[in-house]
Amino acid sequence: MDCDIETDSFSIFNLSRRLFAEMFIGCYVKGKLSHKIMDQVLGDQNMLMWIGRSAVTALSSICFYNASESWDDLNFFDLVISTYLISDNRYLYMQDFTTIQILISHLDPELFLKYMLFNIAPSIRKRVDFSKPLSSILCLQEFEIDLNLRHLLILVYNALVERHFVEILDNLDVQYLERQIIHSLARGNQTIKKFKNRTYEYREIFVNDSSTLNENLDDVLKKVSTVINSLDSEKTISLKPEYFDTLNMFFFIYYFPEGFNIQEKLSDLYKTSTCRFLLPEIGQLRESFIGMNSFLFSDDFSGLIMHVLVNWNTNRGRTEKVALDNLLLVTMSICLMLKISLNKKNDSSFPKTIDFIFGIRMNLGSNNVMTLLAFFKKRLNHTIFGSIVDYLMDISEIPFDYFCDLSESREGITDKSRKCIDFASKSLQKHQEFVLNNDKTQKDHWDFVQ
Repeated sequence: MDCDIETDSFSIFNLSRRLFAEMFIGCYVKGKLSHKIMDQVLGDQNMLMWIGRSAVTALSSICFYNASESWDDLNFFDLVISTYLISDNRYLYMQDFTTIQILISHLDPELFLKYMLFNIAPSIRKRVDFSKPLSSILCLQEFEIDLNLRHLLILVYNALVERHFVEILDNLDVQYLERQIIHSLARGNQTIKKFKNRTYEYREIFVNDSSTLNENLDDVLKKVSTVINSLDSEKTISLKPEYFDTLNMFFFIYYFPEGFNIQEKLSDLYKTSTCRFLLPEIGQLRESFIGMNSFLFSDDFSGLIMHVLVNWNTNRGRTEKVALDNLLLVTMSICLMLKISLNKKNDSSFPKTIDFIFGIRMNLGSNNVMTLLAFFKKRLNHTIFGSIVDYLMDISEIPFDYFCDLSESREGITDKSRKCIDFASKSLQKHQEFVLNNDKTQKDHWDFVQ
């Protein structure tokens, strides 16, 4: 287990350990490791957690910093965190982000989640054994503090959805550069000069020849931004409206502390129908990161999502921002599950996802997830959450007006949940037809080749 961030001395920089992690990650991402080394390292959970120790310590310390009530005593740590997040050393954060993606890809899902929880809230080490089930750990007092769960959910969601280094792409750096530019410009208009000074390519700490970066930067800026009239002599650029759709509102929590108010901006845009929630395009994972999808569709991750939903169903009157963030995060994760399973219809993840969304669950009061989310949408009247639920309904092929008459009584919600199963049956039938047709096409092709 890593250090106790509440009581032990530690460094979030830890350069000696990071040097080893950097060499390993660089070779891993570029596919330069031999099969023997891959099997030895990735097949050893203790070695993997040792490699991830500096990343997990740094990320857990941020959670402690955010949750602390003793702000006056944390001025120095405030400076350290700022250095880690927004200076040229933000490169270190990207190293930690990639490390989390590697851990998710290769650790057992329950082991990964418990490993993170025992570091985010180290006080639980004194009261519960690591071997206890995840469901028991989530019921501890430390996770009644929504900030702890929020931090874990943000880490996991970002790792699962921001796939610029783990997908099969011709130019990984350009993909990350585009996401970086979109999220930077979403904070507000900027001059081109100021913007270029704050932009970098991952794995380029000291750039001797910046021509490639400048060329890539110019191409991406032409794609996602527009020049606007300004009183300044320098050109000012603004993000094109359509790129607000795929904005990851929690991307800012780690990259730009000044972007904490992005949700308010998005809410205004959603209210005027300027944009709506969409997930970014999801491509094919590299072979060494296939485990990320296994984690996404695992029972353990579904259990974490269900834990948040059950709490919301039990405490329907809550409106705290952190608790709302957790609801947003798990709903977006459900959208991601369905979107990816729809792209893999010949895979067992699709029926499992449909069952998770539409299946009647006793711990939700004999309701299903879809109907409960529609009820929360009606009750909360929260613009961003409403847009996320609309997106989930859209990709689920549920008519937009299906829940318009949803009653607020528990009996009415339960009745709607049971009727909603028809949509699940139709989706599964389409899935089975697709699989049969796909199998037949492949067989015909094989017969032709033979």
